[in-house]
Amino acid sequence: MILRIVFGRFPPDFDAKALVDVRGRLARAARDVPGLESMIVGARHADEGAGPHVEAAIVTVWTDVSLMARATDVAEQDRFLGTRLQLPLEVEEAVHYEIVGRTFAALPPDRAAYLRVLTVRSRPNEEARLI
Repeated sequence: MILRIVFGRFPPDFDAKALVDVRGRLARAARDVPGLESMIVGARHADEGAGPHVEAAIVTVWTDVSLMARATDVAEQDRFLGTRLQLPLEVEEAVHYEIVGRTFAALPPDRAAYLRVLTVRSRPNEEARLI
């Protein structure tokens, strides 16, 4: 399984709190994507550098690399995020991690929640200790 985190920006007029309202639509759209196990969308208002904007992270878990590539490789910003999920995200970076050991799924909460992404490095062959 693959953990994929896409970082980007929503347009300045996008209401981050509106994500809770479109939760059902996003769940239905994501359910039809082959290989997509789970998805969490997070957003926050930021006021750095280029003025006020909405930063976002889309955290997904995929069952298979080839299915993930098929869904996201070609024009992800327009085709997968913009058309299928109807999220106007300008992609800045995408990172991938192999999920070692136990699999997990995340159900979106009924109301807004806070998510902290923590990155930790391990030495070769120390994945088991990290988990």
